[in-house]
Amino acid sequence: MDLTSYAEWAVRLVNDGAPPAELGEVFDLAAAGREDEAVALLNALLTRYPVRPQLSGHDGQRWHLHLAE
Repeated sequence: MDLTSYAEWAVRLVNDGAPPAELGEVFDLAAAGREDEAVALLNALLTRYPVRPQLSGHDGQRWHLHLAE
């Protein structure tokens, strides 16, 4: 996966207000009690759009999570 694809997806996720259809389906499956399917889909998305979470505390803010490329 190239960084441009990930960056475009991440920007849409943050700015659209609603999750992209693929991610929305994860929440729908989980809400319906279909946990195994939700986990499988989320794992597939994480493979397609890999991220490295990092804890960060800056600018007087509490610890929070950043996603790094």
